Amino acid sequence: MTFDSDTLNTALSMSLEWGPVRSTPLEARLTERFSNLTPREVMALKLTCGEVESLAWREVERAYLKQSTMEAAGATIRSAFPWVNTDNLSHLFTQGQYYAWHDNG
Repeated sequence: MTFDSDTLNTALSMSLEWGPVRSTPLEARLTERFSNLTPREVMALKLTCGEVESLAWREVERAYLKQSTMEAAGATIRSAFPWVNTDNLSHLFTQGQYYAWHDNG
């Protein structure tokens, strides 16, 4: 399945949201936002967001632990997912740093 970069970035932004909105499952929020998508397409978007987050948080943790740099982390993320926009990349860095700090002190 292929999605345009706007759809992918909107879905990623929704996946990265914190606060009360997180109590609603991402699939439900994606279905509401993209009512034209099938359940299979919604699941594909959700899985793609998870893949981006997983890679980003691993790379940011490596930078946090001084095994790499934030520049290298950004390059790796953009290489794997060139559609990720600047706002989402910034959110991935912020959340990744929080998780790295939380897991590593």
